Amino acid sequence: MRLLGTLLAMMTLAPACALSRQENRPLLDALDQALPEADGSAESIALGVATLPVAIPAGIVDTFLAHPALEVDSAARDTSALLWENPQGAAFYQAAIFLPKVVATPFVFLGDWCGRSIFPVDRNRGED
Repeated sequence: MRLLGTLLAMMTLAPACALSRQENRPLLDALDQALPEADGSAESIALGVATLPVAIPAGIVDTFLAHPALEVDSAARDTSALLWENPQGAAFYQAAIFLPKVVATPFVFLGDWCGRSIFPVDRNRGED
């Protein structure tokens, strides 16, 4: 029963996964482009089965290394825009909130980076 619940939860959350977008899986996209279009023939099916030992590790690398690495720059831009750009208020106010901003920076960055690594967020959001 727990397995059924786990599978149901995974199926409902799958569309919200960052890897549901094609631009978030560079290795699998390269593999798709390198392989011929599947046509249902025996050769095509055999080629599909033969590529599984390459496709599964490529998907794992995309999930845990490539996609999160691609999101570092976007998370850094978001953190900078949220905490450090366009300061508001007097110089005394900015001096008073400087240390809290320094302390908050790694937490904001990590939260944004984890969110971008897990959920499909537009990489160019907020850029002019």
